[in-house]
Amino acid sequence: MHDAGLRGVAMVSGARLVFSYAVGFAQLDLVGPGEDRAVVSPMESLPANAYPRVVAAARETRGRTLDDQFELGLRPLLLGPAALAAEQVRA
Repeated sequence: MHDAGLRGVAMVSGARLVFSYAVGFAQLDLVGPGEDRAVVSPMESLPANAYPRVVAAARETRGRTLDDQFELGLRPLLLGPAALAAEQVRA
């Protein structure tokens, strides 16, 4: 986070954000379907008529490995701290 330009509270907040995501994903991995079954998002079981975009997006992740899904979530997650760092530079 420091190398990305974050300082002080923003650096700690960014690190906690990434750490929490990683821990949460590790928990998902532990309770997941295992290597012998396809990875299916629990969001797919939501009612499609009530949550069409969420269900459609969940279906797009079907068949991807947990590592792929971790990276899919991590990339946009890291954009938040990068935006904070840019704000700190402007301030």
